[in-house]
Amino acid sequence: MIDDYIRAAMTQNQIPGLSVAVVQSGEPVLVKGYGLANIEQSVPATEHTVYEIASVGKTFTATAIMILVEQGIISLEDAIADYLDYLPLTWQNVTIGHIMSHQSGIPSYTDAPNYWEITHLNLSKSEILALVTHLPLKFQPGEFSAYDNTGY
Repeated sequence: MIDDYIRAAMTQNQIPGLSVAVVQSGEPVLVKGYGLANIEQSVPATEHTVYEIASVGKTFTATAIMILVEQGIISLEDAIADYLDYLPLTWQNVTIGHIMSHQSGIPSYTDAPNYWEITHLNLSKSEILALVTHLPLKFQPGEFSAYDNTGY
């Protein structure tokens, strides 16, 4: 019954592949892949498929940050330099709130001159930051909004 529902939803919504985990009372009831994880190479989706979630992670990050804010552990007014080492001087006044609202002015690493040539590499967080730490801010924190991958 679940298989039929998932396959129908995939067809209706043109979803090429997905992996599902249904857990009830802490126990897995269904753990399965459907369709294709990679259309180009006809790689089937399995329960072990690792998906690139890209910017979907920002939603989870923002939620986690707001839980910490509600608990009084951090504040949106806190400077990111309070939590991260080795930041450029120009980033010292950037706050968590600036990051969350895309108002930091920090350049997005996807705008780095060589980013698209090196996307196939498995870069560390430090290597990704190095793509933009030498660049000037796009604007002063809080002045404007501009979507940015680096902050998150």
